[in-house]
Amino acid sequence: MAIGITQIDTFSTGTSETVEVALTVAANSWLVVTFSDGDGTNRVATCSSSPSCSWTVRQDQTSGYPNNAVAFAFFAAGGSITVSPVFTSTSAGKRSACLYELSGCEGTAGGAYAVNGDPSATTTPSTNITTTRTDSLLIGVCGNEGAVQGAYTLRTPPTLTLDFEHNGGVGTNRAYHLSSNGVSVATHTVGLSAPANQSWSAAWLEMRVGGAALTGTALSSISEQDIKDGSKTIIITLTGTTWVAS
Repeated sequence: MAIGITQIDTFSTGTSETVEVALTVAANSWLVVTFSDGDGTNRVATCSSSPSCSWTVRQDQTSGYPNNAVAFAFFAAGGSITVSPVFTSTSAGKRSACLYELSGCEGTAGGAYAVNGDPSATTTPSTNITTTRTDSLLIGVCGNEGAVQGAYTLRTPPTLTLDFEHNGGVGTNRAYHLSSNGVSVATHTVGLSAPANQSWSAAWLEMRVGGAALTGTALSSISEQDIKDGSKTIIITLTGTTWVAS
């Protein structure tokens, strides 16, 4: 069972520090935003929404440009919501974001995350992230300060999907918003292998697939005698690497 990506909204910005996107989502959905700011050295990116959700932000903290982040929140009620990533600069052409609506995730976000970067302008984006559950979804963003031009090549494995590319032109920021669904439990190297000589940073997040809900008679109503008599049967099927019962 893989995580469902219900919709992807992408947007880049002019000079406003805050952008908003309004959408209608299903109940019990996870919302994930990747955003990149090519003028944001060690600044804090934030995300908010109306109705309010509890947003968690994971972002790189490198010594050079750009500043990239992944934010996520659970929206239990569903319905109409306006999401507002807040960027750290007012420079046109340097900022972009990508918003994902996800279904089939676990109830709490317990997946891995990884952030890093290299401002030397001699390498390409490469981040190691160790996933913790089979069929996870990786979501990330790589920002290239200076917007080095040329054809891009995505690293494999796993197979990455380019959900949105924002290319502000030379001297601004070139951001790659990426995902890979259904990945295995392993240490994955994600990012790009071209173009060369980038000054970059990246932020990645693992969203873990949830288990199927148990249905039928509540366990609390089944007694030891029921099991001895055979009047009630318990059938539980579990998949995964480690299960602990108490």
